[in-house]
Amino acid sequence: MTIQTYRTQPYTTTHENRIFDALLGKLEEVWGNSEDIVLLLGNFHCQGSEIDAAILKKDSITVIDFKDYGGIIKFSENGKWFADTVEIRGGSKPNPYIQIKHNKFALLESLERITFPSGNQPNLGHISGLVLFHKSIAFEDSQLPPNIERWFHVVDFDHVIERLSQITSRGISLSNQDLEYIAKTLSIQEYKPVGSRVKAVSNSTKVVDTDVKELPIYFQGVISQIENFLESSERILTISGMIGTGLEKLIDVIASKALEKSRNYSVLAPNRRLATHYLVEADSIYTHIYSRNPKLDNEKFIYALTDNKDTEKQLYIIGDAHLISDSKFETDDSRYGSGQILTDLLSFINLKESERQVIFLGDPFQITRGKADESALCNERLHSVTGFQVNEVMLDSIFPEKENDLFVLNCLKLAKRINEKIFNQMDIATDGIKLIESPSKQISKHQLIQDLFFKDSISTKFIAFSNSEVNQFNNWLRQNIFKRGNSISSGDIVHIHNCFSLENKDDFERPIYRACFISHE
Repeated sequence: MTIQTYRTQPYTTTHENRIFDALLGKLEEVWGNSEDIVLLLGNFHCQGSEIDAAILKKDSITVIDFKDYGGIIKFSENGKWFADTVEIRGGSKPNPYIQIKHNKFALLESLERITFPSGNQPNLGHISGLVLFHKSIAFEDSQLPPNIERWFHVVDFDHVIERLSQITSRGISLSNQDLEYIAKTLSIQEYKPVGSRVKAVSNSTKVVDTDVKELPIYFQGVISQIENFLESSERILTISGMIGTGLEKLIDVIASKALEKSRNYSVLAPNRRLATHYLVEADSIYTHIYSRNPKLDNEKFIYALTDNKDTEKQLYIIGDAHLISDSKFETDDSRYGSGQILTDLLSFINLKESERQVIFLGDPFQITRGKADESALCNERLHSVTGFQVNEVMLDSIFPEKENDLFVLNCLKLAKRINEKIFNQMDIATDGIKLIESPSKQISKHQLIQDLFFKDSISTKFIAFSNSEVNQFNNWLRQNIFKRGNSISSGDIVHIHNCFSLENKDDFERPIYRACFISHE
């Protein structure tokens, strides 16, 4: 069978569960004997958006939203939709079109991170959207403006297969390997309807291809400790280690072990920029736990905690946990929850009234946000907030292939100084090739910078002792290398500190998030 189906968990309504199974049956009737894979994804999350379904074929990607209505459908781009005289809501959005558009870009941003096995990079702007009504409808396509009609579809169940067979794009070309890799990367459990002889989660479903046997012996012991935690009634585990200890490998390994044990999981990062660097599908904590519709309170926008709709045995894998703390944070015009993200996160997870577990991974030698004793790596803090005992794993060995890495060696020196509480000795090991000490004379320093920058501007990094020196260097580089003035110019890279939306040439708004870097054209 070439229909591969994945679903995180059952839907919360009977009609959604029934329509999903019925859609799977229709797909099997038409494409079940084809040599080309067809992916059906159900009830999954991308970038914090909950998507009812998506169908991916070799020449199309379609985001689907289920609606349990029937009758004459009235479309509006920004206003209300109606089925006869009954208003049709778009979940948390004003109408189904806005909901589909939002979900389309959520999926697009997730797929943009993927390097496809075939080497092709599909034009993800060609993702289609489809509102699927469970009951018979009458809908005039002429209601759709031309710029919307080319990608947006409204059909009932009797006509969905016909429409899906018509949706195609020359900008999308996905091999069977590409489609299988998408399913693996999004980390959604394999699904078989009740009555199937195949288990819901296959042991062959992996997030990564890490072979535990090839890892150092001490690291295999760490993985055994993680497996024991997942099988236990314990609720909180912290894993800490500096660069070179393999900490970055563990998010993938934990996700893979969770799938092997038929566990749903969420990978969360302190912000969206960090989430994009993880090898598995990840959200920012802000996206996952806070409402996107703030309420105004005393001239300040408050983003409240949302209801937790995750499973009762959900596993939360929190990366870069050293950046998560209870240090109070709010701006002049907004605040997320209580302003204490760690307490808010633990309140959202709600360990006391569920069987959920949480694993925090972080580097104790990195700069924290706020006080160290308010960090997610502080066991006393976690215990005081939750009342649960905290299990701890310390990674204190360097991977063999990193033992001679100059960057790691220097980090080891810094970690030693931090442990000894000596902060005024910054002796840096150099080799004159990969790590070069800057000359003391200004003219020699500028000549070295210019030579290195022209030789390899992408992989060359300049490190200075203070922010002031960094600014001096950047200004010198802009003026003397790029011949630019003080005003922002084409080609400059801008660090974003606020969230906003930007219309692009496809007439869709693309969200821009804080902590991102963008290039000015």
